[in-house]
Amino acid sequence: SSHMNKINVQIKPTQYITPMTDQCVFCYQTYSPEQSIAKCEHCKQTLHFDCQMTWMVESITNDNSPTCPFCRRVWENSNYRYLLTPTTI
Repeated sequence: SSHMNKINVQIKPTQYITPMTDQCVFCYQTYSPEQSIAKCEHCKQTLHFDCQMTWMVESITNDNSPTCPFCRRVWENSNYRYLLTPTTI
């Protein structure tokens, strides 16, 4: 029996973070200020939110638990929407 995995979408408070690297370690594209960032609550590594979603969908499709692409621990959803810390230039 196939069942749909439901992902709850809710408005989350914004938290600004400074990623370890200035580019997503999943797609290698540079972060831009308006893009949401995902952060692993375990290893603190960051990637684009969209890249994390792609990875999670791939995992679920293959009947695996969604994990961090880096430390491989089960992904814990954050209570925040992460954005790039605004640069003061």
